[in-house]
Amino acid sequence: MADRDDFVGLDERAVFYFLCVYEHGSLRSAAEALGLTPSAIGRKIQILEHQIGYPLLNRDLRGSKPTPAADLLAKYLKDRNKRDRQVLHQISEHEGLESGEIAISTGEGFAQDMMETVLAEFMLARPGIRVKVAIGTTEEIIKDLLENRADVAIAYNANRNDEIEIVAECSDPLCAYVHQSHPLAGKGEAYLSELTDYPSALHSKSSGIRAAMTRFQNDEGITPRIQFETSSLQLLKSYVEKNIGITFLPASAGTFLFAAEIKRISLIDAAFDNATNQLMLHRGRAHSGITMQLIGIAREKMITLRTKEAPSKRRRTHS
Repeated sequence: MADRDDFVGLDERAVFYFLCVYEHGSLRSAAEALGLTPSAIGRKIQILEHQIGYPLLNRDLRGSKPTPAADLLAKYLKDRNKRDRQVLHQISEHEGLESGEIAISTGEGFAQDMMETVLAEFMLARPGIRVKVAIGTTEEIIKDLLENRADVAIAYNANRNDEIEIVAECSDPLCAYVHQSHPLAGKGEAYLSELTDYPSALHSKSSGIRAAMTRFQNDEGITPRIQFETSSLQLLKSYVEKNIGITFLPASAGTFLFAAEIKRISLIDAAFDNATNQLMLHRGRAHSGITMQLIGIAREKMITLRTKEAPSKRRRTHS
């Protein structure tokens, strides 16, 4: 076979034709697939045979079949092509990590925490990356992800979907929050049924918070006394701070949202323990290097997902 250096100057068109013949099993089949004449392909392969010094096709009355030398050359060329693709991918990934754009869809309750931790580290390390963050309800976040308006999604209590890959998840139980002057402020824990005599504010119907509450209502037949509905966490915060009534939020959101005068009541009902924060990707979609780097930071730190100061619950008999 030719010296190793001779492989650098192989006729690339001849290489392409040879691999087509090798994959199709015969010169005639390759010619039909390429829309060329067998003789045109044969002439190119003869050039390749001359370059390497060995026959690549056994030519007889039944056609042209690859030789053992062709097996070795095909393996070499496929390995070379694979290495070339890997290098090009690494180059493009490196360039992509220096510039580009990443879109994130998340809930209002995650945004501030994410900026202070995950996004701060990411943007300081990659100043050339443009980051776009859209704020929405759980339903809107999932829609952004599935319709490819978002590269990454972070949501609360999202419904399972075969098209969504949950790359990290953790428990974040739903809790009640009241002003320190509220009659229930002294309760460290309660069943939802113990809170229904008091007015409450709930997040909008397309939110994961509301979904958790609705499922419980349907299962247990217990409904809070809803006075106020909004998609704004700030308005829910004001509702409680003005001591108008109760609101319901995940433990992690309440931790950073409320000051000391707001008291948390852990909901004893087991159903509210099942709510989770989820870091998600669109399954099957190709994800860029910058997307996976952001995912790595979020997953490693568990900042946007972990429950901060999660309430411990002591089960008691429901009287």
